[in-house]
Amino acid sequence: MGWSTCQPYPTYRHVFALPDESLARLAYYFTYSYRDWRDPRAYTRAFRQAVEAWPSAYTSSHLFFMDEATGCSSGTSGRPRANRLR
Repeated sequence: MGWSTCQPYPTYRHVFALPDESLARLAYYFTYSYRDWRDPRAYTRAFRQAVEAWPSAYTSSHLFFMDEATGCSSGTSGRPRANRLR
């Protein structure tokens, strides 16, 4: 995988007095680093900004989609920013 230093989230140690191996099997949440030191917050910035802006366009937007089961599908978006993000 592309991760390094993958460990159970630190709060598990405050709740469970278990060896590292047991915590690793128990945990659902982990901390980690990427081997190539990438920064996901940097390369997903434009996407996150678009998601945050979406609710503000709610009143002036429309979306049309026909189900593929009908044999015809089409989708359009009337969001003000839709064309600028492509």
